[in-house]
Amino acid sequence: MDLGSAALNLLLTPTAICLNTFGMSTPRTGQTRRPLARIHLIHEELSADRFPNCSTLANKLEVSTKTIQRDLDFMRDEFGMPLEYDPVQNGFHYTASVEAFPPLQIGVEELMSLFVARKVMASMAGTAVESALRSGFDRLAQHASGSVKISWQDLDRAFSVHDSGCMNPDLGQIEVLSTALVKRRKLFFRYTNAKNNRTKARTVRPLHLSQMKGGWYLFAWDEGAKDIRIFALPRIQELEILRDHFQDPVDFNLDEYLKGSMGLITSPEAPEQKVVIRFTGYAATLVAERSWHESQQVKRNTDGSLHLTLHLQHTDNIPGWVLSWGGKAEVLSPADLRKEVAKQARQISGLHR
Repeated sequence: MDLGSAALNLLLTPTAICLNTFGMSTPRTGQTRRPLARIHLIHEELSADRFPNCSTLANKLEVSTKTIQRDLDFMRDEFGMPLEYDPVQNGFHYTASVEAFPPLQIGVEELMSLFVARKVMASMAGTAVESALRSGFDRLAQHASGSVKISWQDLDRAFSVHDSGCMNPDLGQIEVLSTALVKRRKLFFRYTNAKNNRTKARTVRPLHLSQMKGGWYLFAWDEGAKDIRIFALPRIQELEILRDHFQDPVDFNLDEYLKGSMGLITSPEAPEQKVVIRFTGYAATLVAERSWHESQQVKRNTDGSLHLTLHLQHTDNIPGWVLSWGGKAEVLSPADLRKEVAKQARQISGLHR
């Protein structure tokens, strides 16, 4: 079973998860079973056409007949099960086929949430994961109760999520990394640095795997550098899980690690800087519509411009972001960042003469 199908099957089998949680693998002699466990066993008796009644079920499950009656009422009234009493057989039975138990309750909101999640993973189109998601969506829509009738094609025509510059993931690579993360196993690979194009052998302790900013990245403790490093999956080669197990070298939290940066590269130990950028024209409108960083403060000025204030520890990606707004963005502080933007702008101007 591939990684996508395994994850999807886990998602789509809540009953199996509940049964494991409620300890149904072994009999619970001498103690009262939890309600969902009782209801599941009642469902098995009904599905087998044994025509159980309150007395037989109470003896089997070691509870009172009143408890069984409440369970049956709950199944009929809350779950909407086609449950009736047959006076000839002196027991209860299903009057229609029951394909899923508990019945799947899903509405438009849930279907839309699944659709958006599937669209966000558009970079996996044509892969096993995308196929599993499509299959899962169809199964959910088929078994959804109520009057919800929405097809995948209808949603495709009505809604979309678009992004550019997305990495094409290697599912085999992701599966290896996921296994190492779950089992706390060290990894060996060769990694090519984008700046100098040099390839170097690395032994790391994987901490976190994330899809962000259009790409897939591994956050890991590099045993050679004695620090946390970020690795883009397309530049990882000769990936291998080692036999060595490890404990987390740090209490790693991705949000905490990246909170001082607007990008992937960060400096958690660097001092915080106050960054102020002035936006004009359409840029002021667009910047005000979005959340760029948790520290941001937005101030509208009487002339229609906007001041965006950020508190960051790492600003290497800020010049490129500012320049992407053309002449509609100006760094007011700090001075070093303003100079760096001017330097890069001169380089761009020189290339385009």
